[in-house]
Amino acid sequence: MNRQTSFLHLLFLVGIFGFVSSGVAQDAAVPVVSKLRAANELIEDIYGQQLQAAQTGPQKSELAEAMQRDAAESKENLAQFYALLDTAIELASQAGDSRLAISLVEELDGKFELDRNGLMIDVLSDCVSQARGADREQVALDLANLLNQAMQSDDVEYMKQLASLGSKVASRAKNRELAQQFKDAKKKISKLAKQNKEFESAIATLAKNPADVKANQIAGQHYCFVDSQWSKGLEHLAKVDGASIQSIAKAELKKPTSAQEQLELARTWASYADQSKDYQGPIRLRARHWYALSVAKLEGIKKRQAQAELDKLELSGEQEQRLGKMEKYLISGSDDNTIRVWDLKSGVEKLVIDEVRLDTRAIGMSPRGKFFASGSADRIARIWNLDTGKLKFTMTAQQGDIKAVDFSPDGKWLASGDSRGWIYIWDAKTGTEKTRIDLKYGSVWGLDWKPDGSQIAVATSGAVFLIDAATGTSRRINARTSSVRTVRYSPDGTRLVSGGYDKTVKMWNPDTAQAVGTITAAHARTINSIDFSPDGKLMVTGSDDYKVRVWTHAGKPVQELTGHKYNVVAVRFSPSGRMIASSSLDNKIILWDAKTGEQLKTFDKHTRDVWGLDFGF
Repeated sequence: MNRQTSFLHLLFLVGIFGFVSSGVAQDAAVPVVSKLRAANELIEDIYGQQLQAAQTGPQKSELAEAMQRDAAESKENLAQFYALLDTAIELASQAGDSRLAISLVEELDGKFELDRNGLMIDVLSDCVSQARGADREQVALDLANLLNQAMQSDDVEYMKQLASLGSKVASRAKNRELAQQFKDAKKKISKLAKQNKEFESAIATLAKNPADVKANQIAGQHYCFVDSQWSKGLEHLAKVDGASIQSIAKAELKKPTSAQEQLELARTWASYADQSKDYQGPIRLRARHWYALSVAKLEGIKKRQAQAELDKLELSGEQEQRLGKMEKYLISGSDDNTIRVWDLKSGVEKLVIDEVRLDTRAIGMSPRGKFFASGSADRIARIWNLDTGKLKFTMTAQQGDIKAVDFSPDGKWLASGDSRGWIYIWDAKTGTEKTRIDLKYGSVWGLDWKPDGSQIAVATSGAVFLIDAATGTSRRINARTSSVRTVRYSPDGTRLVSGGYDKTVKMWNPDTAQAVGTITAAHARTINSIDFSPDGKLMVTGSDDYKVRVWTHAGKPVQELTGHKYNVVAVRFSPSGRMIASSSLDNKIILWDAKTGEQLKTFDKHTRDVWGLDFGF
């Protein structure tokens, strides 16, 4: 049966089961058995011959991909969508195609209320059993990636199952390096399980006896060194009578402000780290925090000595990785005529740039991490050296206030957009103009390069435009009349999202320019900024309703982050995906834990609205 005939059957199925709005808000319940039975029977009619003919692994994978495409065309019908993906998952599992199987499970989980981890284990167990030859190594690699993600969660049983499956298939693939990785992971998981059990026991003990010394020590260590909930953990550690950690915790709770007190606390933490067996990395990180605060205030030989001690205080490779070593700085631009570069670990300013005399409305980091760009109300785009704060290029000729800047994925070009609807593309190595495009459609509020560098998406006062990066030709892709404030491509380039005055998030296929979904009433007021997590699984939005919200890539709400006192105008995921930064017209930047939603730090040295925001690395 050909594809055209198949699609006609799909339309017939939609007619039978009815239309469901494409607006995405929450996961749907798995369709009832009667509807699934009917959908499966019709799918058997449509694909029966193909299912019988698919005998080899590649044939089953090809058919599974076809069903995935057909499912995407029929999302309005929940029973059909579920049945197609469910059958595709079974085919991918039989083929031992773990990459496709994982993708299908995540797509199904994005729409329905499922036991995602349980389903993932069942599917990957089948992949391990069915994979042959070189496919086994691919299954092992996919399991290793899932395990790395799972290590940041609390589901120890899920970690154990992933590690067991990975160890089995890595052994079959005769890949000693992967086998050793899974062996090491099993040891870490066992240690984590033991620590979690001790923590749960300690919390139960404290409920009955809040003064129990051992329970306070276990709880305090877990809160501080595992969850980074320092205020909560220090209160427990301050109750550990007779231990050196008690005096350190009490000193912390006094919140020392003088440089000498901060330096003494840093040295005490560093000494304590040398005595600790289990938490050296987090303890040294805390020592670095206090060292950095003191170095910022000290002068002369005392400053050089403290800096030398800080430089020697190295974290372990594992700890650097756990804390997201890719992100080192946060860069912000404000209406107070300053650009500030913040050290993420210490919270202290690394650089303050006051050479721009008008409002800085946009910040963009280069993909290789050495430079960043800014756009300002003086109609000038600039490129700066991240390490020194020195100006590299000044790019003039823009027609209006620059509200958006973004480097191309290869770092060769910088795009900037202004309040009069002009887009400029500059040579990032020379600072010279490559081309300019007049969209003739009001102010440019945001822009983003497609990950493959072929296209630039632009948000304007009333429309979304796609610009061909090679030719400069543009096309409008939507019919909305309200102002669009933000656009962002998914990391794999298969999806484009936009948000604006109508309070919705719209999802687009950037190749066909067709709408593929909507999150209706995503916020109560204008959406100013959207970003994807590096793995593409999550989105974050910031709004004039003062709130930051996190969503799955399919639009399921995950959590709401509250803390700003005024409009949130920029949000960004960190390069590792472990943190979210948000800036606001309340003059502040808040750094959040992307997993827990906990406020990690607040940067409040700006004296006016903070518009530009990005991570440096």
